[in-house]
Amino acid sequence: MTLIILLPIFSLLLPTVHTTYECPSSLTINSSGYVFPNDWKWSTDPAPSYDTVLDCSWTFNIPKGSFAQLLVTAATPAQGSITVKNCVGDREIVPSTASKEPYYFLTPQFTVHLLVSNNVSGTFGFTVKMSEFPSTQPSLFKVTNSPLILTNVNTVLLTSENRVSLIASSASDPTNNSNLRMFAIFDGSDTTAPFMANMRQIVSSRNQLISSGQNLTIVNLVPGTTIGNLIVVQDFSNVQHFNQYKLADCSNKEMCSIGLDARDGMAAVVSVSLEDRYISNIELTSVVATLGVYYGANYTGALEDVPQKFNNHMTTIALNQGSALLEYTTQKVANWNKSYLNRKGFFASQNFGIPSSNQDVSEMLNGKEEFSYGIQIYDNGLIGNATLQIYTYDTAGRTISSQLYNANILPSVNKMTFQCASISFDYMTNGEITTGFNMNFEIQKNNFFDSSANSQVTFFTVLSSIVLMFIF
Repeated sequence: MTLIILLPIFSLLLPTVHTTYECPSSLTINSSGYVFPNDWKWSTDPAPSYDTVLDCSWTFNIPKGSFAQLLVTAATPAQGSITVKNCVGDREIVPSTASKEPYYFLTPQFTVHLLVSNNVSGTFGFTVKMSEFPSTQPSLFKVTNSPLILTNVNTVLLTSENRVSLIASSASDPTNNSNLRMFAIFDGSDTTAPFMANMRQIVSSRNQLISSGQNLTIVNLVPGTTIGNLIVVQDFSNVQHFNQYKLADCSNKEMCSIGLDARDGMAAVVSVSLEDRYISNIELTSVVATLGVYYGANYTGALEDVPQKFNNHMTTIALNQGSALLEYTTQKVANWNKSYLNRKGFFASQNFGIPSSNQDVSEMLNGKEEFSYGIQIYDNGLIGNATLQIYTYDTAGRTISSQLYNANILPSVNKMTFQCASISFDYMTNGEITTGFNMNFEIQKNNFFDSSANSQVTFFTVLSSIVLMFIF
């Protein structure tokens, strides 16, 4: 009796079986709404199944002043594919497993193509809805020499003196990545300009989008919907010297590897995130290659050693020659605060180079033996009430010295040397608006640095000049 009751209930959960699954070899549709198959209850039921060879195509004409939303539900076998094509001919393959996967298209038309080469089982269904194109007034952003970081945009007009460069990260919530397609980008000052791409395409390519003129327009086709991804916009003149300029999109990954190729010219990778990131490994093909690090458009130091922490929203790493493989992670690496012989690195404020009160830095280097710490403070950020406190400690953790710096007592502009096991740095704005704090460090054996080291010529100065010459 139990089986007799359960089997009919279970069968309701299975896809609708179309023993004679039929779809058009080529069909043009002008309707404002469409469901395939037409008897499919797409909002509640699984997609209908097939088990035959199929080659079907639908072309939808989109009325002027409208856009189309396509929702695809499917389980596509390895011998099959579902492809959508937009108004400029760009194609995208629908994921093999899709549940109401959203796509958005602009006038004049788009195409859906189902291809199954063998008699294999799968499921497929879709729905199309035409809606009026939004008439939201755009927010205007002027792009200058400094990169502009935007999030949760609706409709924006981006303008620059030259051309506009745009890169974008994945959504903060991975389940929202598909909805990045609802952001349409136009090559001009309004939506009458040529359509270039949607935001999902930009994220997937990891490359920058460059306007042909001085303007780019981004339109959210579903106004008010927020995705949580970051968009970096800047004047193309800032980055045109890079032969390769790409995004390290590690937003939703604990670890990711990024390759740089500077064999035919300088290369740069941009990391955009609201989280701290760490470089845990570097592989260089050239012993004379250098990696320069920028917070926004501001040089912060050379990437010579790992681990290295990045605590700002936008970090650019520039490679001058050869190739490099960098490993990023959003998890704090175990030895970030560890002192060891020959280690080099830097600390910088989150908004270094940009006026802000959110610039506090609190870092510590812990050693189990005495070292010689070479410290070069390039930007002390000590104005108004801002302070910098440096503590040194012995191997037992006892305080050796404490020095407080402020606008009246400034640290040396030369390299400073500290003999200790551990050292800490606390830069506090105390509500003051500053351009932040930036320092480099080098750890050597005890008494390594002598008085001759106290000069303004440091191990990063030459690299800084070279990289800045190429960029600015």
